[in-house]
Order: sequence, then C-alpha cells, then structure tokens
Amino acid sequence: MAGHEARTLITMNWITKKCEKEEKSEKLKIKKAMKKGNIDGAQIYVENAIHKQTEQMNYLCLATRLDTIVTRLDNQANMTTIKKSMGSILSLSNLPCPLGVCRRYRRPWTSSRSNL
Repeated sequence: MAGHEARTLITMNWITKKCEKEEKSEKLKIKKAMKKGNIDGAQIYVENAIHKQTEQMNYLCLATRLDTIVTRLDNQANMTTIKKSMGSILSLSNLPCPLGVCRRYRRPWTSSRSNL
C-alpha cells in the first residue's frame, strides 16, 4: 500500500473516532438538559447526536470501500508483476521439449488402455 492511501485511511479512522467522541459528548448534554427540564435543548442535542452517529457510519463505510479498492489495486499490481516474470521465464525456456517428453511418456499408457 502506498503511503498516501495509508494516510487517508488513518485520517478516516481518526475522523470516525472524533465523531464517536462528539456523539458521546452530545449524549451527555442530552442527560444534563433532561435533568434541568430543558426539553427543547435536549431535542437539539438528540439531533446532533444522531447526525454525528450517521457521519461516523458514513466515514466507516467510506474507509472500508477505500481499503477494498487499495487492496484490489495492490493485488492487480502484484499480478502484473507475476505475469511479466512468467512471460520472461517462458520466453527463456523451450516449451516444445517438455511437452514432447510428456507425450512420449503418456503414449505407452494410453495404448495399453485402448487394448483393454
């Protein structure tokens, strides 16, 4: 994983934790407002807490998607490297020779089976 993607994921996780803390803070404000009998203030704090919880979930989903995309791109880069390596190996080797050996090895076995 490149450094930029890692920093982005760390930032997303940090923002998620920050939203969680702010949500807890809003919940405490709700309790205080309810104890004081301030129903209108408590409703505002409830809306803020719900907003922060939704924001937290959105950042988590976004971080998960980003992580999935980064993983797929890493896998694709690795497969491209493997394909290039296999191509260079196959170009250096002589494929007809091993295939001929396999065919010669299989001939006695296939002819004996046909006699059965």
